[in-house]
Amino acid sequence: MRFILIVEGDTEKRSIESLIRNSIKLKTDQNIGVDAINVKGFGNFKKDLQKRVEKHLTGPGNQEIIAIIGLMDLYISPYAKDVHLSLDERICMGTHELEQLVATNMFHMFFAVHEIEAWLLSDSEKFNNRIRQKIHQITEPEKVNNDEPPSHYLKKLYSGHLNRGYKKTVDGVNLMKKIDSEKVYQKCPNYRKMIDTMVSLI
Repeated sequence: MRFILIVEGDTEKRSIESLIRNSIKLKTDQNIGVDAINVKGFGNFKKDLQKRVEKHLTGPGNQEIIAIIGLMDLYISPYAKDVHLSLDERICMGTHELEQLVATNMFHMFFAVHEIEAWLLSDSEKFNNRIRQKIHQITEPEKVNNDEPPSHYLKKLYSGHLNRGYKKTVDGVNLMKKIDSEKVYQKCPNYRKMIDTMVSLI
């Protein structure tokens, strides 16, 4: 049994499968597969979403699929731009639009708020000790927001304290493989909502 995870970037494809598997195992004591598919950008994500979902649900091994999960950073999506809406309203708008586009109860859409790097900020112990205390002070990682999203915040810390840049596809991937999935679950409500939904479908 497995979930198909449709994501829009290389960092997500290379790093979050094991994190999500660990979270599900902690809640169910089952080894459930999580296979991430990188569609390379929001434009491709939306344009090809319906066809991709249909292809997986009708293709080889479709009986093993529990559900197909869409996941993208809220920050890079067009839904983040409407400042007249609350955060929850923006998430609801994006979720509703993309789920209606696919129109099957086998597809569920979620957003990382505001980027998946918020998940990294949940576990300060995995960072270099020169920036660990700064990150430890962040008690609600999903509130590191559109004004300075998590990856930008990390770039500033890395530049100021480690004298080098933060690289999503290197540092982000390596850190994501090390962080404690339960800390992400406890500190990031939108991640928790995704995991709870996935667990409920098993």
